[in-house]
Amino acid sequence: PLPFADASFDAALLFAVLTSDPDPVAQESAVAELARLVRPGGVVYVSDVPLQTDERSRARYRAQEASTGTYGVFRIEDGGTFQHQPLERFHELFGRHGFAVAEERRDVTPTLDGHTDLRVQLIVRRRTA
Repeated sequence: PLPFADASFDAALLFAVLTSDPDPVAQESAVAELARLVRPGGVVYVSDVPLQTDERSRARYRAQEASTGTYGVFRIEDGGTFQHQPLERFHELFGRHGFAVAEERRDVTPTLDGHTDLRVQLIVRRRTA
């Protein structure tokens, strides 16, 4: 929990936060905390990387599924563990915590290793009732 009162913020930003923590319990906790902190009618801007469909990514997911236990979770050489999950999961996760997707955009973004990934940008609004 962050040291702020309920409904303290009009907006929040999440940049690759859900991809960076593959633990579903931690993801639920993070979005629940946003629901506590963002006032009804407030927005959260989410920029993240969903499950990729290109063969390079799919091969990585398949190769690491046995060791990570989840298709879409992968480790990189420097030790980081990440998760690409179906886009619907983002919608479901925020929906369970009182947010509605107001806008969705998709585009391609470069990665640190010289490839590209599909990126999703969501604006989710905290429901008022």
